[in-house]
Amino acid sequence: MAADIQHADAVALLAYLEAKILADPSFHMTYSDAAVAVGREPTNAGRHIGQVTSRIDAACFYAKTPFLAMHRVRETYGQGINPRSFQTQLWQAHTAGLVARAEAHTWSADDFKNIRRHLQGLGDDSAALQWKRIEQFGQNGVNQALGLSPSP
Repeated sequence: MAADIQHADAVALLAYLEAKILADPSFHMTYSDAAVAVGREPTNAGRHIGQVTSRIDAACFYAKTPFLAMHRVRETYGQGINPRSFQTQLWQAHTAGLVARAEAHTWSADDFKNIRRHLQGLGDDSAALQWKRIEQFGQNGVNQALGLSPSP
């Protein structure tokens, strides 16, 4: 699907997550639930929802918050963190730390406002292009995502 559709669904899913998480801080959902939340058929929207959640997490990177979608939108079967979330060598070794940071975080209305602002700033480029840009930060980007100081 076109990146502009990914973007529109990311905005809608972020609003949905905001309402649910602020009402129930332990809220989690599946990819199928996310598809329904943005008006898509859950049986064939997995890849699209993966791109949508990836855009949300790209916005989280720039907002310097934990990765919201990676942690709160789980696999439909097994309900674990999507193992395809961070496949590149740069991120793979840090998945547990990224999850731990997200689990320790208490989400606020200000967090969602900040993420929404950065989501709007991503433009219409695909999630894949967004992450190629983020990966150019290298280890400093990973450190930022983990809530650590940049490398010297």
